[in-house]
Amino acid sequence: PLGVLSAQLVVVILCEIFTTEFGDCEASWAAAAEAMRQDAFSIVRWLATDWPVLPLARHLSLTIAAEDQSCQGHAGGVDWAAFRAEVVKDNLPNVEAALQFEELDLLSASGGGAEVCIPGVMLIATLRMNLLIRTELQCVIGRSQILDLWFGVASKSAKTLRDEVAKAGHWDLFRFQEELLSNLMRHRYKVGLSATELRMLG
Repeated sequence: PLGVLSAQLVVVILCEIFTTEFGDCEASWAAAAEAMRQDAFSIVRWLATDWPVLPLARHLSLTIAAEDQSCQGHAGGVDWAAFRAEVVKDNLPNVEAALQFEELDLLSASGGGAEVCIPGVMLIATLRMNLLIRTELQCVIGRSQILDLWFGVASKSAKTLRDEVAKAGHWDLFRFQEELLSNLMRHRYKVGLSATELRMLG
């Protein structure tokens, strides 16, 4: 599945580069979403595999990057614009600052009708996962599940996937996931092991 997903991402990248209308690439996005659903998205697998899933996702997200209007406000008590400004300056907010915000609390605000900056929440989850993977390995699962859930929702349709990837590109989210988390994987795998198998093998 990871090989199929990688190939579909390449197809989408080429389509986005050479066309200007979403309709021209909708079938390619639909195929990528289907490949993602078949893979049962797992950030752990993406980080540990030799398939270039995250680098391809990053390239695609930067190609179509678009601002998320929800990231202009203060949902959940976070100044998302200021938070992203630090990211853009390559001055990643330190982990201690990120830890004052609980991802699940921020996401629950969306259930009450508030618009939540999903890319920002995913970055906080990535920062927290980076800390916990060094100190509290068992707690990493909760953070990885938040990231997994995001792509599970995004892959429901071609348009939803494109919109979420574009928003991630505005924050360069995949870059931080790769830089902060990839080197923390203790083993790399060439086969499509499940997340449970990866955790068992360390």
